[in-house]
Amino acid sequence: MNSINKFLILSTFLLFCGSVFGQNKAATDNAKLGIDDFWRIKNESGMQGADEFRRKCYKDAAAAKDLVRIQYCVAFHYTGYQYEQFYSKKMHMPLNEGFAAKDISLMITESLEGSNFKGVPETFIQETLDAVLKAMKQTSGENVIEINAASEEKLNNFVGIGQLRAAIIIRERAVLPFSGCLDFVQRVRGVGPLFLAKMSEKGLRANGEDCR
Repeated sequence: MNSINKFLILSTFLLFCGSVFGQNKAATDNAKLGIDDFWRIKNESGMQGADEFRRKCYKDAAAAKDLVRIQYCVAFHYTGYQYEQFYSKKMHMPLNEGFAAKDISLMITESLEGSNFKGVPETFIQETLDAVLKAMKQTSGENVIEINAASEEKLNNFVGIGQLRAAIIIRERAVLPFSGCLDFVQRVRGVGPLFLAKMSEKGLRANGEDCR
């Protein structure tokens, strides 16, 4: 094989890898948007508003035969499911990929069957599952920092907290652990609801409570 052929093969391979990477990143970004929108709508309209949005999301995706929208709807749907199972009860559970994969795969399958999609690529379910799991881990999972348990160094290095707030958190929780988001806002100077919501997006939790 001459050098020109080798170059052409290598170029084709790199273009293919770049295309796949781009598609995977777009799917993950789409899923992350669904996750973020769940928290925004839940905070604005409550769970009733979030449930109404979820149903409309699937309906609109079915009408448009839009698989990209389905990925978004599934991410929104699964975040709502997680909220009702854990966060609404002031619990934080690390993402269990085994259980999550089963639930998410079921949501994808049911959404496709209910929407009567035809000609769906065989790889769609796995691609959507991977995208939602990756987005979930980026917004929670290993990124979560519990203010009642994190070391002063971790708090200090957490973007947005800094040395002064970290010292206040350590001092306050030594007297009495924070009971939740409202308690945290009331006891830590310079922390308001908007700031705390932004910190929660990055993984901060108050007694397991997501403050978005």
